[in-house]
Amino acid sequence: MGLREHRYNTGQMIFSVPQPVSRQLPVMWLAGVIFTIIVGSGGWMRLVLMGQYHELFAWFVGAFFVPALALVLGVWVGNSRAFEAIYLLVWYFGMIERTPTFDYAGMTAGGLAMDMPFVYLGITVGFFVLTLIGRWRQTQV
Repeated sequence: MGLREHRYNTGQMIFSVPQPVSRQLPVMWLAGVIFTIIVGSGGWMRLVLMGQYHELFAWFVGAFFVPALALVLGVWVGNSRAFEAIYLLVWYFGMIERTPTFDYAGMTAGGLAMDMPFVYLGITVGFFVLTLIGRWRQTQV
């Protein structure tokens, strides 16, 4: 996400539309969020049916965080390898090893107790702001 302009050398066409930053980036991020919500619908539906709303909130924070991470790294680094490496590490330590500080989706009791979903929600907002700044810099060139 956020790197197709660099990869396919189509930046002049993509950025020629009026307000490319405010129109394209939110939709690109939202597409990633919707994809994640659809693919993971079994997980969040189970949380709804079981009445685990704190975990449901954490799950949706994870659904917001992953596309934001992909977008910020795509815009700033310009290739997919950075996302693949960083997300693999975050996913491994958070989901497999269940380290509370890497628990971006509320999978551990320790992560929920430490309010890590709120931390990752703040990180997601920060990533989105960094993405807006990076894309704005790309359009000014």
